[in-house]
Amino acid sequence: MIDPHIPVLDVAHVRRVFGKEKFVAVEDVSLQVQASQVHALLGPNGAGKTTTVRMCATLLAPTSGQVRIAGIDAVRHPEKARSCLGLVLGGDLGFYPRATARDNLLYFADLQGVSSGQRRGVVADVLERVKLTDSAGAKVGQFSRGMRQRLHLARALLGAPPLLLLDEPTHGAGSRRRANGARYYPRRCRRRHRGAPHLTFHA
Repeated sequence: MIDPHIPVLDVAHVRRVFGKEKFVAVEDVSLQVQASQVHALLGPNGAGKTTTVRMCATLLAPTSGQVRIAGIDAVRHPEKARSCLGLVLGGDLGFYPRATARDNLLYFADLQGVSSGQRRGVVADVLERVKLTDSAGAKVGQFSRGMRQRLHLARALLGAPPLLLLDEPTHGAGSRRRANGARYYPRRCRRRHRGAPHLTFHA
């Protein structure tokens, strides 16, 4: 059980430097996200949004600073911290294109430790949340980019994590759909999920 008084995400003075040239991608970023809060990280290309999300997701270690997820030191204990978050990076990778959306999610639910007795119900629920119920039996290889983005979100919701990290969830969509998505994702996550979505959008 997550202590409701502890931030689901606590980032303190995080810095990330790359390469021999010492390129500073992120400089002294601090933020806190409480349960049920929605935060959006905005900025132009190259501002360090994706780097920040990857550090929060334990995919990239900060050069200095601290990241805690639900009170867990994500730098020292990344595997333990990962069990408390759902991550949406989007793109065309991450699924088996010849398998159906339902079968893909059943497979990932199994990997995440969802019990066999609950698996089908959990998968049906997350598909409904992202409005893919009617396409549950279709092969993922036939999905549009937007449908795959929603399937990525469904996958992130499988374990009901206290923290959701979404990096450009509307990437590849047109300007109108991107604007709609910027409203859709926070509203949908807050309404149907008690975690704290943290999203990044390019300005």
